[in-house]
Amino acid sequence: MLAINPHRLQVYRIQSRQSDRENVLGLAMAAQSAILAGAQPGNLRWLTLDQDFGFITADNTIIPMDAFDMIALYRQGLAFKPAATFHACAVKDEVLAATSDADVCTFNLESGW
Repeated sequence: MLAINPHRLQVYRIQSRQSDRENVLGLAMAAQSAILAGAQPGNLRWLTLDQDFGFITADNTIIPMDAFDMIALYRQGLAFKPAATFHACAVKDEVLAATSDADVCTFNLESGW
């Protein structure tokens, strides 16, 4: 899964195995609790008081995130699955519409993504 950090205008690759998705969900729940308890935007110590929170990406980059960023990451993850599903349907439609093997071989899997 790719995620965009809106404050830094960067794109990161986020692991999306089942255990990774569970971690993002758990952190999003903790972030929501922190927001309800008064965590403010920009406060990186929303999870623990003695350490700034950073989310670790697929390449082990640590992205500093406040509670609001964590919620945004969770929402991006939710949006990723239907986007991938619709893209896969479009790819399947293109393959089925192909009139030759050459059409299938030259299809750009990234088109429309």
